[in-house]
Amino acid sequence: MEAHRFAVKLHKKQREKRVKRSVLDDIKGIGPATRIKLLKEFGSVNKIKQTSPEDIADLVGKKLADIILKELNN
Repeated sequence: MEAHRFAVKLHKKQREKRVKRSVLDDIKGIGPATRIKLLKEFGSVNKIKQTSPEDIADLVGKKLADIILKELNN
């Protein structure tokens, strides 16, 4: 019974990690804090794609905003 409890706990932890991943995680220069900031402000990756570079730059800076939009629109 104890082994089953540990196995279930591990499985849940691994599943949570998979669910929390985002396309933003694969962009160089974006860490967890920046990803959270972007998603809180714009709501989703699709909305980030539709947002003007200036609005994204207000949050993360012009250079990173350009990188984000370039990567998301590939």
